[in-house]
Amino acid sequence: NKLLHSVFLVKDLDKTVQFLSKAFGMKVLRTREIPSQKATCVYMGYGPEGEYFTIQLYGKPDAPGYDLGDSFWGYALVLPCEKDTDVLDDAKLRPLGGEVVEPMSMWCLGANMVPDEDPELVKTIERGYAFGPSKMVFEVTNGTIRDPLARLRLRVLDLEKS
Repeated sequence: NKLLHSVFLVKDLDKTVQFLSKAFGMKVLRTREIPSQKATCVYMGYGPEGEYFTIQLYGKPDAPGYDLGDSFWGYALVLPCEKDTDVLDDAKLRPLGGEVVEPMSMWCLGANMVPDEDPELVKTIERGYAFGPSKMVFEVTNGTIRDPLARLRLRVLDLEKS
């Protein structure tokens, strides 16, 4: 079992689609109009729905301001980067409505919370962060995997309540 779909409310649908396409190479998989809600949904990802993780952009220009809260931390992408600026390049992201928050750099990670993983295991990865339109946050890790839209990032502030 794996997560295949998430929904993200955006005010400027065209700008967000352009950002995801040009900055991260995502493809528009389909579009759906919802006249009763005066909204348009655009489904984006790296492969067919049901086989790859998909972001549903819910475009509603007249939506009131909203607060993402402090639990949604964005999306994690795994993309090949030969140079630090291949993906996270401020000169490329800013005209698209984004910005590099933290450039690509080497990170040392301890063991993940995966059963049977060696607790002494230390991994070194190259990672950076960017903001996109509509307060979207992207963690970008250098690498190649089947579905580059690797994770939905959530933060738990109170484990007992969660």
